[in-house]
Amino acid sequence: MAFTAAFVMGISKAGIKGITIIVVALMALAFGSKKSTGLILTMLVVGDIFAIIYYDKQAKRK
Repeated sequence: MAFTAAFVMGISKAGIKGITIIVVALMALAFGSKKSTGLILTMLVVGDIFAIIYYDKQAKRK
């Protein structure tokens, strides 16, 4: 369930809005409500860090 939630989270970050509710439901079923909140936040932060690392190479700084 966590892998499916991570995949759907990536799809939602790519631009499909409203699909994140599926992630919340899957993570709550898999880990419980309090733990899933922390795990979802961690997944979002890690995804943002990877995006910064990837796009930093393409940035033009003057």
